Amino acid sequence: MKINQGLAFQMNIIVTGADGFIGKRLCMRLAEKGHTVLALVKSMGESRFAKSFWHEKGVVAKKSAGKIHFLEANILDLGQLRKALCGARADCCIHLAGFSNNPRSPEEETACFSTNVDGTKNAIEALAGMKDIGFVFMSSAKVYGNSAGSVDESSPLLADDAYSKSKIEAEKAVMEAAENGSVRAIILRPSNSYGPGDLSFQRIIPGSLKRILAGEPPVVYGDGMAMKNFIFVGDTVEAIISAAENSEKAKAANGAEVINLSSGKNISIMDIEEILLMECGSSLKPLFLRDKKGESAPEISTRKAERLLGWRACTSIGDGLRQTVKWYRGHFEDERKIAKD
Repeated sequence: MKINQGLAFQMNIIVTGADGFIGKRLCMRLAEKGHTVLALVKSMGESRFAKSFWHEKGVVAKKSAGKIHFLEANILDLGQLRKALCGARADCCIHLAGFSNNPRSPEEETACFSTNVDGTKNAIEALAGMKDIGFVFMSSAKVYGNSAGSVDESSPLLADDAYSKSKIEAEKAVMEAAENGSVRAIILRPSNSYGPGDLSFQRIIPGSLKRILAGEPPVVYGDGMAMKNFIFVGDTVEAIISAAENSEKAKAANGAEVINLSSGKNISIMDIEEILLMECGSSLKPLFLRDKKGESAPEISTRKAERLLGWRACTSIGDGLRQTVKWYRGHFEDERKIAKD
């Protein structure tokens, strides 16, 4: 697999989960680069991205007009998927749609497994007939579990939570499809993506910012010394695009190429909270919940991403959080204005 760097070529790319946190930004960036995007959303009526496309990002949206085409389908409904993609021509499918947080109830566990595993199998099946298509699957570095030390793509998968287990099973489905020649696959295992637009307040950074900007202290589990890896969403998007643009060369001995994505350096939760408080200009102190221990994540090697994709995260945690705080300030201010009207 050799890197396509600096080549001016256009692709037709399907993106599932197009109205998600990463999906929206990815679709806009693909269109900016001249690719044609078939953006798959669960419901056109409920998709803020589909509704606001012509107004969002101003000049960028106008320059991209005509490059993003929205399609409606639920990834759990294979019939809907086939109907939505009937007659479509694509060079690659980027599969982002899925359950993105660790489930908090038995019902959510069932939904997580169904969405992440069955949804992935349906996405692959719906591509049948699209000859020699690339398939970029968004897995997660959480499949490595909370093992100590560092990990690379050959490290054992030790995760034991429901979310990570579902990603491991979905990876197996992608591997099988690649082995039998259904797709040319790249599996990406990113660390925790953060940045403007993430409204999943169960996650550390959005959850803390929501509390801080509301005048409430951020919650820290344990002593705050747990080490995690965070990657700015813009860097994640560039890695996904590089994978898609290089998917025509994807071929590994085991069927699919597996590539880690991370910022390259772990940071403690306490350091994250201190940066957020500083950027928000807040004198609040974190609220420590000692009864629930924070767990550290391993250091994640990205040497393979650098070698195969020519990619390296370029946004520092300070710059990334600064952009993130600015966006959330505007977001919550807009919400307050809407509530008053």
